[in-house]
Amino acid sequence: MFLYASGFVDAQKYSFDQWTDAFASSRQADGSYLINKEQWLEKKKFHYRGKIDVPFDPMIIEERDHTEEEVTRLLADKILPGTIFDKSYLPTAINNLKAQGKLVNGKLSVDLATKKYLLSLMNQYPSPLRVLQVTVHKLKQARKGDRQMTQDEQQQSAFIAGASAQQIAASRLSDMMKSTQGDVKSQSSSQGGISLKDLQKKKSSPKKI
Repeated sequence: MFLYASGFVDAQKYSFDQWTDAFASSRQADGSYLINKEQWLEKKKFHYRGKIDVPFDPMIIEERDHTEEEVTRLLADKILPGTIFDKSYLPTAINNLKAQGKLVNGKLSVDLATKKYLLSLMNQYPSPLRVLQVTVHKLKQARKGDRQMTQDEQQQSAFIAGASAQQIAASRLSDMMKSTQGDVKSQSSSQGGISLKDLQKKKSSPKKI
């Protein structure tokens, strides 16, 4: 589950059910999964191998009045693709903005509060690919050296100082587990997933997910 939520799996090609069904033969009586090297290699087709772009940061949106057409395009092209919602959710998103008094008379006044609202939406309901993008982005930032960001730089983008990819993945994992039918208990369920450290420990032994 953690691997799916964190972007390891190409979620645009394979559903969560398809991913979990692929491990059916490896499931043990206690609900855990025991996988040998051959079985793991069979899962290679699920691995995401596409381009990993810099995750979209709503904080860069220009602060001004945006028309409903512009808002619709922004949601469809930038916001929703980074969440668990597809474009079929677009009418609902527009109606919600109207109901909240944000989109009035065909215009949305984008200010700092609006941008933080959009950022929180993406952080609360990130797609697996966005979690992967955030992870890679943070790793690249860490590799740039020991230069400390100034306070102004941090304030310019709440995205950089936002929730970690691990926290986002944990949130997504929690949502997935709640939506899974049946009372499936595994060795990792009490921890909300498997850490990368645990996965590394299992590298040379039969893997459990």
